[in-house]
Amino acid sequence: MAGDRMTTKIEEYFGEIEDPRADNKRHKLIDIIFMTICAVLCGIEDWDEIAFYCQKREKWFSNFLELPHGVPSKDTFRRVIQRIRPEEFQKCFLKWVEAVRVMTKGEIVAIDGKRVKRSYNKVEGKAAIHLISAWASENKLVLAQIKTEEKSNEITAIPELLRMIAIEGCIVTIDAMGTQKEITKEIVGHNADYVLALKGNQGTLHDEVVEFFDKEVINKSDKLLEQDLAKHGCIMDHLRTIDKGHGRIEIRDYYITDYVSWLSQKDDWTKLQAIGMVKSERIIGDEKSIEYRHFIASIGPDAKEFERAVRGHWGVENKVHWVLDVTYNEDGSRIRKDYGAENMALLRRLTMNLLRKDDTKYMSLKKKRLNCMIDEEYLKYILFE
Repeated sequence: MAGDRMTTKIEEYFGEIEDPRADNKRHKLIDIIFMTICAVLCGIEDWDEIAFYCQKREKWFSNFLELPHGVPSKDTFRRVIQRIRPEEFQKCFLKWVEAVRVMTKGEIVAIDGKRVKRSYNKVEGKAAIHLISAWASENKLVLAQIKTEEKSNEITAIPELLRMIAIEGCIVTIDAMGTQKEITKEIVGHNADYVLALKGNQGTLHDEVVEFFDKEVINKSDKLLEQDLAKHGCIMDHLRTIDKGHGRIEIRDYYITDYVSWLSQKDDWTKLQAIGMVKSERIIGDEKSIEYRHFIASIGPDAKEFERAVRGHWGVENKVHWVLDVTYNEDGSRIRKDYGAENMALLRRLTMNLLRKDDTKYMSLKKKRLNCMIDEEYLKYILFE
């Protein structure tokens, strides 16, 4: 390598990926990966357009890459990215995240799944891939992703995902699909806490929690709160938030109590210390709607902490899945052969992380991607800083 050539983050962390090609290769693997990441940063994902973009920027790329035979063809980009084993990409992605993440005690790590709708492959008989992502709220980073074939497989995939990332001292949030006894055991085993949603799939536990809050908070049909909580040395904490905007009012009441000794399955759930409920009231003009959601938690009866965990979980939906759908048009991607869909999904999350680490410009991710396209100095900044 030329001594005066700058080394990028991409080369530093992704240079160890095993090359899936045979010996007769004209283009360096790291060059192909680097150029593909740059294209995705600029909002380009079609193989033909990636090659066209890189050809137009060949002179700029030559400042950082060797390019022994110039820019590869669209077929080379396609074949190489589709054949790299996802485990190789994931390993390097995790190393990069670990290097840039600042561990924060109490950080919310939200876990949720998303289907890449058009990634199915009828020819190969493959269903659309379902990806589970872990989102760190304070760092604003996607920590990892893992693929499952069906949403129901999240139950077995989530523990594997948890073992891939550092969660010590964090609060893990998962929707009702992931509220499983073994998952609470896994979380606590990593010295982390949890706030997990409850729905009907939890049967008796769900019914008991719903009945408790229905009697004590919604209908106030007996005096347990006044009589028994004090007797058992327990408390019920409450917090109300009011959000106004766009012609609507949203009132949320957060209730959490450590009075859990009476739960019939209490000992089956590792470190279960509290149960909670969120009452969400939405007012739009003369219309009003109310929704109730219920949770189990290993945190104490602190309504502010409970609210932070519940709202923090929305981050994986609003700041990851929504962005992937709207800004990246992930569901519209037709890349589906071999490992192409999974690898491109990880590259989208990598570029999202890169753009979010930039706090020098108050711009949407969409504008940041456009800025990468039109401003080479900004693109260089994103890659090197």
